[in-house]
Amino acid sequence: MRRTTRALIALALVAFAIGMSLLPLQTPLVTRALVARVGDAQTAGLSIERVIVTAESVRRFVVSGSGSLPETVDGRPGFDAAAVAHLIDVRRVLGGARVAVAALGVFLALVIGAGVRRRRFDDLEHALRLAAVLTASLPAMGLLVALLDFDRFFAGFHALFFAAGTWVFPADSLLILTFPETFWVVCGVAWALLVGVFAAGYSVAGAVLRRRLDGGSGKRAPDPVGEDA
Repeated sequence: MRRTTRALIALALVAFAIGMSLLPLQTPLVTRALVARVGDAQTAGLSIERVIVTAESVRRFVVSGSGSLPETVDGRPGFDAAAVAHLIDVRRVLGGARVAVAALGVFLALVIGAGVRRRRFDDLEHALRLAAVLTASLPAMGLLVALLDFDRFFAGFHALFFAAGTWVFPADSLLILTFPETFWVVCGVAWALLVGVFAAGYSVAGAVLRRRLDGGSGKRAPDPVGEDA
């Protein structure tokens, strides 16, 4: 493998970490636990139990593509056409992300498997070390930007995936009251921590390979002859 190939593998590992770290946040357990704490049931005029059930309906609609969203919930406005259209857009984005993560997983399994069979451990170690640095840096930079100006960060993030105006809703809409800003802040922090776990895993795997290459001596072996500088 040449240096560009190592970089390509590293970038694939970074993207894989980002995508995989989103999956736990889409589970019923996480949704229910967070909404139970931060959902604004009082302003919505609903019980917290009803808000949790509503949140789970939204999660199923977005993640699994099942069920429908009511126009009214216990006599108050529920999900209008604009809200449903936005959630369909979210479903498409998440679906595409899952396909991309699966493709990256297959790609990485094939490339790393080939590297192991050919005993190209030095190349894999370089890729893992680079991936660890990049994977750790990404959530750190994202959290820094979010802390400096969360509203601008939130708007910029949505602008990457959704058409302007399609993701903005009144503060008293059921979608916003069910999933308030605090919900997304906590999800963002949780996502950053999970990405950090992947970064640590890459770092450990790289260190293990380095020790194997060094034969336990702690002295770095030279790159194979013929590699690009």
